[in-house]
Amino acid sequence: MDKLSYIFSGQGSQYVGMDALFEKFPNFSKDYFIKANDILGYDIYNIIKNGPSEKINSTRYTQPAIFIISSIAFDILKNEYGLPDFCSGHSLGEISALYACNVLTYEDALILVNNRARAMEICSEKNPGGMIALINQSESKIESVLNISNLVIANFNSDKQTILSGSDKSIKIALDFCINNKIKAIKLPVSGAFHSKLMGSASDTLLETINQLNFDDANIPLYQNYDGLPYMDKILIKKNIIKQLTSPVLWKNCVDNMIKDGASSFIEVGPKNVLSSINKSINKNLSTDSFENLIKNESI
Repeated sequence: MDKLSYIFSGQGSQYVGMDALFEKFPNFSKDYFIKANDILGYDIYNIIKNGPSEKINSTRYTQPAIFIISSIAFDILKNEYGLPDFCSGHSLGEISALYACNVLTYEDALILVNNRARAMEICSEKNPGGMIALINQSESKIESVLNISNLVIANFNSDKQTILSGSDKSIKIALDFCINNKIKAIKLPVSGAFHSKLMGSASDTLLETINQLNFDDANIPLYQNYDGLPYMDKILIKKNIIKQLTSPVLWKNCVDNMIKDGASSFIEVGPKNVLSSINKSINKNLSTDSFENLIKNESI
């Protein structure tokens, strides 16, 4: 039997004006923004709608913005198509998936996202770092970059894309090495060494927040970034959310395991089509669509 998976966007999918996705649903989306403004203590809707880009691309604003957009998109899709069979989210998107799987309420998930974003930003200021993407490189080439630079794997997205993370010094060493050895590498527009041990203090803050929130068991299998496996038990989900900050995102494992368990269709929930593109690089025959495309094509 064909099964449907919802996959939730991570940091990097944001853009100014993404509230336009909900032009057909102004009354429906309004309450989400009102609640968010109260929880965050500032006007996140204005930042999403008007920017500026520098602000919406700052971690402390980026993460709540993407979570809110993804949550509204999920509820619209749920009303249109019902619940999916599986859920997963890339990095930040895993918290959006917690809301979709009924593990956290919208309000508690937003508190978690907000505290996570602030902790990661503070951590990045104390331990400046960055991330690079290696494109279409063999395992031996990736290993050579890791060995020369002291970077670590942050995201294993597909056989064609691996993301590395580390200090500013290590990033420079890696980029110079890649240029000299004709290895295709792209420095990512992020403000920290996410999914590395440099996020250790942010992980401690996240644990404090998680212990203050009410988690429930998932009502849909949640394929988590830490090991790519499905979870429904709230205790195990909590542990994996904490580990995720300092561990690599095993996105390919998540997708491969959903396919193994019967997933034949994927819908990306959130802004843009970043995960849809990655999924196609994992398996070109995958049926993958996105909320953004469904809106543009007037399929919703």
